[in-house]
Amino acid sequence: MEENGRKYHRYKAGAYMLPNDESEQARLDIQHHLFLLGLHGRLFLAPIEDAALHNVLDVATGTGIWATDFASTFPATNVIGTDLSLIQPPNAPPNCRFEIADAEDKWSFSTPFDYIHGRAFASCFKDHVPVFKSAFDALRPGGYFEMQDAAIPFRSIDESIKGTAFERWQHLIKEGTHALGRDFEKVPRYNSYFERVGFVDIVEK
Repeated sequence: MEENGRKYHRYKAGAYMLPNDESEQARLDIQHHLFLLGLHGRLFLAPIEDAALHNVLDVATGTGIWATDFASTFPATNVIGTDLSLIQPPNAPPNCRFEIADAEDKWSFSTPFDYIHGRAFASCFKDHVPVFKSAFDALRPGGYFEMQDAAIPFRSIDESIKGTAFERWQHLIKEGTHALGRDFEKVPRYNSYFERVGFVDIVEK
């Protein structure tokens, strides 16, 4: 569907507030590379052994760039990426597939996962707790759930952000997301959500 010159997903229209057109897909791919820079080239930080990576899930996979990179790096691993939009590449590695799904719905995977990955969830859901509970229930015993996200509002060590257009932009984003029933500042509370749904040995970096 199209609105204000931008294209959005049709499946569960309005569930996700950002578009899915070529400009947005390019932004998501840039975001992927920014995360890689921040993680020094690593796709994940969880201390899971390669031999234990049989089934992996990428929630809200977007363009599928993380899932395809992971599948290429671990060709013996089955990788599934889910998203509201089917905008992923048709030439994904043979061990990677994509499904249309809403992470806020009941998960119905038949095989438990060894590792579940999520990224940039801050504005995705009105309530993150049920999504994190679904991830907990979908893991095998001893499996890992990793969330990579940016804590908003952004801060600067020397406070040089104060009074800038970027600081004003953050305030506007906060107002806009709140008007849509989303809390853009939930990331610092993720740990408490993880504890609430049953996760243990939680590590924040």
